Amino acid sequence: NLTIRHSLQKDPSLYSRPLPDPVFGSDHAAGSKSWLVVDGEIVDEPGSTDGKPWTSATTPWQREHYTEAFQFVDLGQVREIRKMTWLSGDANHSWFVDVFASEDGETFAAVPGLSGVDHFKKWGWRDFPVEKPFTARVIKFRYRTGGKKENIIRFPAELGIYDGVADEVVALPEVGPTVEKETLLLEVPPHSFAVRSLRFQKPVDAGAYLMGLSVAGGGPEMLSYRHVFSA
Repeated sequence: NLTIRHSLQKDPSLYSRPLPDPVFGSDHAAGSKSWLVVDGEIVDEPGSTDGKPWTSATTPWQREHYTEAFQFVDLGQVREIRKMTWLSGDANHSWFVDVFASEDGETFAAVPGLSGVDHFKKWGWRDFPVEKPFTARVIKFRYRTGGKKENIIRFPAELGIYDGVADEVVALPEVGPTVEKETLLLEVPPHSFAVRSLRFQKPVDAGAYLMGLSVAGGGPEMLSYRHVFSA
């Protein structure tokens, strides 16, 4: 059996942050301080950690110039990293990535299994092949071409860094007054599926609402939300 909880909240601000992963928790890269080092120069560029998938960082264009460039992400505290992801920017101009970890921001060590991660033409969201958890406060990414001098190196549109759910409560966001909520039980036959309609108990006033949904039963609780508009 599944336990389904759904709620409707007023949401005039149109909440849009991603929900925590039910296993790996919140993305700690989003909002973290990040910067580049290009040709030895520090560049303040948070495009991969600004929570905006339509932005991404890049080196300046120089003909047949680049073989490597670096990106740093400071998580603000030491965390045990269990999962890492990236959303490609321009994957035609990103080749291989080596990942290094540091607890103090000074001394870095290569992360096992995260050397030569292939980013070339890897579009969309992808997972770094994290073999086992590792601790870090600052993570260094070395983007390299494989030897050939290239005109430009482009960085991910977004990075995702996760440390599990042990230190947080995974729940739907509270964005405004709750208009209504309900808990339902749904029986699902083995090796099959079931359909249940969710209905509002009464008409709602004009405006924007966030409809949250949680489904629990036999595994991690699954959360989702969408916006509902009434005129």
